Amino acid sequence: MNLKEIEMDTRRNFNNAICLMGIIPALTFAYLLTVKVATIEVLKGETGYVFLAGIIILLIGIFMGKKLLWNVMKRLFDFNKENLRLQEELMEKNRLATIIETTLTLGHELNNPLAITVGNLDLLENDLKKNQIPEKIVNRFNEIRQNCDRMREAMRKLSKLSTAVSEKAYGDETMVSLKKSK
Repeated sequence: MNLKEIEMDTRRNFNNAICLMGIIPALTFAYLLTVKVATIEVLKGETGYVFLAGIIILLIGIFMGKKLLWNVMKRLFDFNKENLRLQEELMEKNRLATIIETTLTLGHELNNPLAITVGNLDLLENDLKKNQIPEKIVNRFNEIRQNCDRMREAMRKLSKLSTAVSEKAYGDETMVSLKKSK
């Protein structure tokens, strides 16, 4: 059922409830007031039956109106619950879109200098192979390469991110877990 149908159905049920709860007893009361003076004599004869019928209609109207209003309220609650679910889903999609947009920006801004750094590392590696370089410098070179590879891998994972899983990082701060995210 779409929103317009729900609205029309709710309006029809509400109108029926109002009629049952208010108009019929009000008309009966107005009739009795105009035909007879409000005395005990009102309860005798045909007028008494009409008055009794009015009271019965009033009670039925209250019972049916309550039931109809409950159905209207239940539908509104269900609609509100669905609306909240859709809002939460939209917020999560917006959050993910923001993460992806940020990731693409970071990827662009970090991968370009990283590619230049790795290219220079390759050139240095060729120079290192030609010359006798102390082991301490070779170890530093390898550490730089490992960290560049680590940054490239992190950027690759971020660029393929479709579901972000956050975890506590520092105190109240959270960050996206690349190990847990998909």
